[in-house]
Amino acid sequence: MEDLALRLEGEGALPKAGLATRWDEAFAYRARGGEGGPLRWERALATESASLLRARQAGGWFAYGWGSLRGPNEAPHPFVELTRDEARRTERALDRAAGAPQAQSFLPEQGVVASTGASPSDSPPPPSPGTDAREGLLWMALDVGLPAAEYRFLLALADARDEDGRPVRLGFSAAGLARATGMLKERLGIEVRGAGLEGSV
Repeated sequence: MEDLALRLEGEGALPKAGLATRWDEAFAYRARGGEGGPLRWERALATESASLLRARQAGGWFAYGWGSLRGPNEAPHPFVELTRDEARRTERALDRAAGAPQAQSFLPEQGVVASTGASPSDSPPPPSPGTDAREGLLWMALDVGLPAAEYRFLLALADARDEDGRPVRLGFSAAGLARATGMLKERLGIEVRGAGLEGSV
């Protein structure tokens, strides 16, 4: 966050900052339901301070950045453009700073979920027995966007993966799951709770 503040004071203060992006459908990443609520993308016309922003472009894709929205159809200023990966990392940093919920319990046997908001009943179950030839794996269902580096780490660590549906499901040994959950908590502030984890509910 300190790096974003420095960038905002530098490149973000230039007169042309934000002008390359269409801003007639802007969203801000902020707490839903007031302070302490989960952070979500919501339509926004203006922000009181620098915020994580995104705007839908003509081709249907989103552009991302950090800055202040000034009003309908106006380019934000000051403003720095972010890649999708930078935006995901900033989402997790904002979640962590706000103390917003970042994990949900997932109770079916051998199922755990890393999540930023879905309730257990909304989360799809892990693969049923026989889906993978290897037995005894603990499955993690990821419904939270991860930066590329952390996602690649999980893929490399997993003993099995199911990427055909959403969310992606990864199967770990007990030791692998401990490494995976430790990394998520240390680097991104995401806690994973579920069957097979010490202190799970």
